Amino acid sequence: MNRNPPMVLSEYGPPRYCGGVPVILFRARPILTLAIAMVVSDGIVLAADSKLSLTTPQGTRDGSNASPKVFQLTPGVGVTTCGWADFAEGDPYVVRTVASLIEEFCHNVLDASAPPEAIAHALGRFFQHKYEQTIACNYRKEVSGSEYAIKFFLAGYDAHSTAQVWECEVPGPSVELGKDSTNPGPTWDGLPWIIQRLLLGYDGRIVHLPIFNAEDSPLSPEAKQELYKQLRLLNARAYYSSWLLQDAIDYVVWLIRTSIEWTRFFDGIGLKPGQAVILGEPVDVAVIQQHRGFFWLQRKPDLHIPALPSSYRDGALSVSLHDGNGGAP
Repeated sequence: MNRNPPMVLSEYGPPRYCGGVPVILFRARPILTLAIAMVVSDGIVLAADSKLSLTTPQGTRDGSNASPKVFQLTPGVGVTTCGWADFAEGDPYVVRTVASLIEEFCHNVLDASAPPEAIAHALGRFFQHKYEQTIACNYRKEVSGSEYAIKFFLAGYDAHSTAQVWECEVPGPSVELGKDSTNPGPTWDGLPWIIQRLLLGYDGRIVHLPIFNAEDSPLSPEAKQELYKQLRLLNARAYYSSWLLQDAIDYVVWLIRTSIEWTRFFDGIGLKPGQAVILGEPVDVAVIQQHRGFFWLQRKPDLHIPALPSSYRDGALSVSLHDGNGGAP
């Protein structure tokens, strides 16, 4: 497979590649999470934030900081996801979280001995069925042809000891090989623009500037294509093939935390003002290695009793130390 064809400029994810001249992809992404998969010579890193956002008629608001987005499927295969957080089935319908559906897939469908590619196709078929059920019971509206409902980065090693990240999108399902041992580096989706600015040197929403898409744009199609090609000169350079696994871990966590802080401080961009805080800690991180398989580096607890906020504890302490007459009890 040719690993150095012309770049395809994507508004949403990292640069795509094809055998023709550069073009623009308009595959719309739900921007309510950040999932990253990265391949280096010593292993694969999967990571995601934990924010669950709720879309209401009034806008987007915080839902939770405990949403699981990284999952172990087999001893050597893992997956991270972005997009819809729940689906539905039945009449009256019952809402199912992605985590519960992943568990169902592992128990009822998954062949643990299958290679990553086969598991990615099986996962796509499983969630395609869940997507169709969700639309049928009117829990959600059907996504347009330029959108996806949910996306997975599924990672593991094939029979030839090659690290692979398979990208699976539903509806479709669409399954294609992303990164692998011969084409290392990160791939990401969800809220991609901050990482685009850091790594590519520009925000993918540049394609929506009037100079590019207005009917009276002064740029000819040839000039636009040349400009897209020259944008590659802004890409940050990194020799991922020589990176150590710890470097990849540091890198992926840095990308997610930087994106989280960006959404905290900024209110969108001039082209599209207004940005909800749709990313949040903690960051879940897992690693897959050929001989060690899948293991967690950082994972929020599934169920736990939360500690009292410090402000509440301090307030309670203040009440207990003062009897209302200015003295301690």
